[in-house]
Amino acid sequence: MRRWAGMLVLALGCGDAEPDALDEDTVAPLARSAGDQVALVVADRVGRDPLVGEPECALTVQVGEATASGAAGGEGACWTTDAPFDLRDGYAPLDGGTLDLRIGSSVDRITVDGSAVAGPLAYECARLESAASVGVVSVAGESPNDVLGAFEGDIPLMAIPTLSAPVENSPGYARWGTGDLALTWNGGLGDAVEVVVAPEAGGTAVRCSVADDGSFDVPGELLEGLRSERAILRVARVGLERRTVDGVQVRLASRSATERVMLPF
Repeated sequence: MRRWAGMLVLALGCGDAEPDALDEDTVAPLARSAGDQVALVVADRVGRDPLVGEPECALTVQVGEATASGAAGGEGACWTTDAPFDLRDGYAPLDGGTLDLRIGSSVDRITVDGSAVAGPLAYECARLESAASVGVVSVAGESPNDVLGAFEGDIPLMAIPTLSAPVENSPGYARWGTGDLALTWNGGLGDAVEVVVAPEAGGTAVRCSVADDGSFDVPGELLEGLRSERAILRVARVGLERRTVDGVQVRLASRSATERVMLPF
């Protein structure tokens, strides 16, 4: 048994353009009210060109209660933040009991004991991808404090986006330009797309949540602090199922991403 601690429409015409619409089909809620109870079960995949690095996969199970009301971002689809797209910021851990995650013919039993909101658990990509989906089963009442009731679900893995812009200078690498960062990909296969642009060395990132319609421009004014250094562009297709189980907002998600290293001028 593995044991985890708790775990554009762009308006054209006269006057100023309206900001791009924020898509709320993110892995974690973008807005929360104090006392909201949320459970996440997420299958994450990151694909990379072999010249840049190895692919990475992870499974995440988190159950938490919002400690205060709040919302991500500001006007439009993008914002800057140090917080990840999960429950490690702004949520107190809750006891979620036991969940069984079925991958192919095997089952991994995960215990969420409420001691902390855990981060992702690295997983073997070949094993995850060969199954094509992750089955989820929760049993109710496994401890006096178990807040997560009984349910079953399935998380089909989303297709990793194929980026056609920004154009590669060499496999896995692109060079910063000026103005907005234009992204294009093979859209229409998921519920939303999460975009992250972050310094390669770590730090504050630009994050966007947009429709999976195949194109989006990251506002250039948010990128000014990133263009002088190497940065990682990650474009992730999200598939999301939402349900409520005994008052807990359950979000079953697949997030499949591609990455490109952005090089300074």
